[in-house]
Amino acid sequence: MSSLVGSLEFFNKKNALIKLILMSLLLSAVAVFLISQVGTLYKIIAFLVVIPVVIFSISNKNFVLVILLGGLFYNAYYLNVYVVIFIPFLLLVAILLENGKLNTHILESILFKPLLLYFFAILLSLINGSNILLSAYLTLNFISFAVIIYVFEDIVKKQKQIDLYINAFIGFTIINGIYVIITALLTNYRVFGFTGIVFVDYAALAILILIVKIISNKRTKTFLYFGPMLFIFVALIFTQSRGALATLFGTLVLLYLFVLMKSEYFSFSKKRTLIYGLSSFLIILSVVVIIFLTKPELFSRYSQFSNLDVSTIKHETDFTESSIFSRLLLWSTSLRAFEAHPIIGIGAFSFPFASVHYNFLSPYLYTNFVKGLSPHVTFLAVLVETGIIGFMFFVFLLHRIYKAAKENFYLSKSSLDKEHSLILYFVSIYIVISMFISDAWLWGQCGILWGIVVGLIFAQKKMLKNAETKT
Repeated sequence: MSSLVGSLEFFNKKNALIKLILMSLLLSAVAVFLISQVGTLYKIIAFLVVIPVVIFSISNKNFVLVILLGGLFYNAYYLNVYVVIFIPFLLLVAILLENGKLNTHILESILFKPLLLYFFAILLSLINGSNILLSAYLTLNFISFAVIIYVFEDIVKKQKQIDLYINAFIGFTIINGIYVIITALLTNYRVFGFTGIVFVDYAALAILILIVKIISNKRTKTFLYFGPMLFIFVALIFTQSRGALATLFGTLVLLYLFVLMKSEYFSFSKKRTLIYGLSSFLIILSVVVIIFLTKPELFSRYSQFSNLDVSTIKHETDFTESSIFSRLLLWSTSLRAFEAHPIIGIGAFSFPFASVHYNFLSPYLYTNFVKGLSPHVTFLAVLVETGIIGFMFFVFLLHRIYKAAKENFYLSKSSLDKEHSLILYFVSIYIVISMFISDAWLWGQCGILWGIVVGLIFAQKKMLKNAETKT
């Protein structure tokens, strides 16, 4: 252990300028290579913007954090990955240069073993990969997830910092929500703004967070949070997302029951909980009715659930009429892949390009509904791509996260501690429920957001335990 700590302290502060220059050159070289893969116009823009940002950011941790939060809300896809997954590594370099070493606390974390075991399963799955190099490259999604957990657990020392990140998330969500509503009204199209389709989960999480804030704060602050919550809810309706709404309502039911049963932990009675719950439901229902009467076309996708009829599928092209039926084609191909390699999987993050080897559909159905797509269910994706071994370790990882989030609530003493622990606990519950209908939490923007949430959970855990030790 001492040798490991010694190697991490290689970057001491005596040669800060030399280290900064060397690290800037290294990262700039990487940026130059990436820039060389695009057209002339983008090269010019990139050289004028990206290189200076890289050089400046690694000397300023807070600047990288701003880029990270902004990157969560910008749907930039490049070289088979979402650009935001590279930012955690930039943040790690900035911390290394600022502190002169990396903290080894991760080795003592209860999350270290499940992260390591799941990473082992990912590496093991590459044995069956149809394109091992590409699969190995795409594991950057998981590595960046682990890095961002480490970083946030390390840098977040106060509850006010958690509050800052939560409020920033809500602020960015509102900004994108404004863009979504305006664009949808002007074009009559289904839009997600500059955040991309992940906005549906962002909006649902922002609504959940604001409702927790309403529950946790005094009555005088209710309208301060209720207005933004209703606005984001309207934006979510405009995205026409069924899955996010279903997950949100399921999570809110669990939140309502939890608060009702644990009312002694809060500053209000069960009667107030019942009144708030019923009032909120009636107000939200009224908003839905008003939107339905003014913009009925927004609810066309929701009617697919009530119009499911196998007899309507008379030709291959009829699958386009229902995303439910087309999703079944994707899942059936996924199960065939699992049957081929049930123990260690077909290779982590490989289904979109490896599914062709397990295809049984016609060329039309495969090309239009399976090719290049992920399984759309997190648990199914993990099972197919990393096998039973990876699935077991992934569930173990989820259990550790969930357990820590729940423990934080019972360790919380102040109202702010309770608010944050309740937010992080139910955000975690939302993410797990969402994993049954989406696999976006394994990569890209949602993967990084999940990593931030987990990092904040374990950062708060340290704060609460330190406070308990002092008392």
